[in-house]
Amino acid sequence: MLVLSRREGETLVFPELDVVLEVLAIKGSAARIGIQAPSKIKVLRGELARSREKLAAIIDGRLEDPSGKLMHRVRNWLHSAGLRMQLIRRYLEANRLDEAADLIQAVLEEFHSIEQDNARTSECCNLPAFDCEAGSPCGDGVPRRALLVEDNANERHLLAGYLRTSGFQVETAGDGQAALDCLQTGECPDLVLLDMSMPVCDGPTFLRKVRAQRSLDQVKVFAVSGCSPTAWDIPIGPQGVDRWFEKPIDPHHLVQEICRELRAKETVKPR
Repeated sequence: MLVLSRREGETLVFPELDVVLEVLAIKGSAARIGIQAPSKIKVLRGELARSREKLAAIIDGRLEDPSGKLMHRVRNWLHSAGLRMQLIRRYLEANRLDEAADLIQAVLEEFHSIEQDNARTSECCNLPAFDCEAGSPCGDGVPRRALLVEDNANERHLLAGYLRTSGFQVETAGDGQAALDCLQTGECPDLVLLDMSMPVCDGPTFLRKVRAQRSLDQVKVFAVSGCSPTAWDIPIGPQGVDRWFEKPIDPHHLVQEICRELRAKETVKPR
């Protein structure tokens, strides 16, 4: 290892690589370094490179992820990325080019920030509303209402946007308690799309309270989670969730399955 001392404004040159390092500023024990390099040369901070190596090791089985937290984050990121791509396609199909361009720009900026390892919050990207006439997303002439419960603002707005482009009337809640308040004060939805890991009131707690109310017996509850049902010990059926969709999801497939479940429910005659 070569060890050098450099002052502010001084450089270190790698002529064969066409790389120049410059000390821009020194403050306390930290130095701000500028790097000039060809675009084909990737420059990563050490901690980011180690994170990538760790993720690759987990994926190919060389390293365990006992808590599952890292893979859970990866699934959530893939879920969000997939929703963005599908929503862009819907905007393009509807000839809403400005909205599609805005969302594409947001995607590019996020990819850039990940590459640079910049800290970002997971807030929504101010998606434009998609105006659609009240109708039937399931093609049977019956309008459908959905309540989407998701604490990740980005995922919440993206999935709500996709559902609205599919013809659903959508309300959203950022945690289980807000969703319970919505059920008590608003019109009862046809279905609830429920995340599991949320603050204030998580998915299982929300589910227990909903299943305890006879007035909500007919509401379909679909889990949309980065974990499997066994991780939460939640049954699939009348006392639990009607279906479980593990992230990352295909929103087109999700809408198809929602409609299939709702049509099946309506063909069952009440006793």
